[in-house]
Amino acid sequence: MGKLIITSPKPGDYLVAGREFVIQWSAEGYVPEKCVRIAYIQMPFAPFEINPRVCVNGYRWNVPANMLGDNYYIQLTTLDQKIKVRSERFSIMSGKPDLDFYSWSTIPKNPTTADRDNLKLNATIINKQAGKSVPCQARITFGPQNGNASQLVSKIFDVPTLNMGDRHTISLAWPPGASLSPGGYSFQVDLDITHVVDEQSEGNNHIDQYVLVQGLPNLVVCVKDRLEAITTKEAKLRAIVKNTGEVTSGISIARWRIEGHGTQNFNVPNLGPGQTFEIKREVIWLTGGTDNFTVEVDKNNQVRELSETDNVKNGTIKRHVWGTPVAPFDNSPKCPEYGIN
Repeated sequence: MGKLIITSPKPGDYLVAGREFVIQWSAEGYVPEKCVRIAYIQMPFAPFEINPRVCVNGYRWNVPANMLGDNYYIQLTTLDQKIKVRSERFSIMSGKPDLDFYSWSTIPKNPTTADRDNLKLNATIINKQAGKSVPCQARITFGPQNGNASQLVSKIFDVPTLNMGDRHTISLAWPPGASLSPGGYSFQVDLDITHVVDEQSEGNNHIDQYVLVQGLPNLVVCVKDRLEAITTKEAKLRAIVKNTGEVTSGISIARWRIEGHGTQNFNVPNLGPGQTFEIKREVIWLTGGTDNFTVEVDKNNQVRELSETDNVKNGTIKRHVWGTPVAPFDNSPKCPEYGIN
């Protein structure tokens, strides 16, 4: 006994609802019954008859307009019931376009307040159905959750014609210099905002995603640029580390190097926003002159910060010879820009 081979639809084919599709097959070997019954199956349901009797090796099928989805098969059965064959799986697509979201993302993936000058919001649009879309517009809106309208950033984009499977990416950049506070943000995208595309579904034209913008600490060093000491007397030198950032910092290490007196390390604890930590060095000089010094916090960048440019202070230490006239001096750290007075 021979067999029937379905040559159309082929593996990977898709049919379009409401359009004509030619089902084709051929015989291999001896097949005494020339007429077949044609049916379609959508798993896991029973076969549904398309035509009870076809006696040639092809049939023009008007695919019903309401048939959509995957897991469809064509089944041929000879009228004598001796041969039955099923096609490869195929899909039935809408004859209308259907704009949807292929992906969305933020760059960087986990934004912080330090990313305000390079934060981007991307959305990729895809046409999921067989119909070709017409040019339309999409809108990205981004802003703090529960914020007022003045804090929202929004932009409208032109979207070109998309055939089935075509993608188009739109991207919104956070305005340079605009404030980016820590907290939850709403990332919304709307497709076809003027409703010019006759789509299979309008229900997937909007997304509203939650984006967490993380706050960062910011460790700064405050010490006078010019410290003073008197020879043979112990100089008590002070510097202050302060967190001027938005969240608590992790544990870090501060270093104070003094020319001719080496480097001393200090363990800086967790500092909440606005909190300070004082470090001290006590040194005795025997001769007059001038030495250079450097105070640095988080030298190895263990703490991710809003800025890494204010972690170091350099200065000099003036050594006055004991017994020579010296004007009164104060080595207390003062940095009004950091609120340290």
